[in-house]
Amino acid sequence: MKLKLALFLFALGFGTTAAFASGPSYAQCKAMCTAQYNACLSSGTPVSECKSDRASCIPDCMLW
Repeated sequence: MKLKLALFLFALGFGTTAAFASGPSYAQCKAMCTAQYNACLSSGTPVSECKSDRASCIPDCMLW
């Protein structure tokens, strides 16, 4: 009985780990970068600096 429980817990842990192992999707990165861009604009940072940060945000995000 203990072996079955141990195997079940191992499989549960392995499945949970595998579910979170993949990186963020493009849509998740785009949403996060858009939120950061809007926060940058609202903080009074120049638009050109916010645009350059946004341009580098998605490729950096996809590398996670």
